[in-house]
Amino acid sequence: MTEYVRSEECTRAERSMQAYVDRTLSVDEVSVVERHLAGRACCAKCYRLEEGVRVIVQIGRAHV
Repeated sequence: MTEYVRSEECTRAERSMQAYVDRTLSVDEVSVVERHLAGRACCAKCYRLEEGVRVIVQIGRAHV
């Protein structure tokens, strides 16, 4: 099993994740995050999880 080593780049991408999901980053910031996600499967998985949670919350709000 490959051990996951968290880099400083991963930490920066994680700090940007909410803004990335909210689509509030600049074009340059989006490029940085997307390049990171393309190269780090573990971070891409976290992004997909965050995006999935957002969808579920939106569905829940629609039914209230």
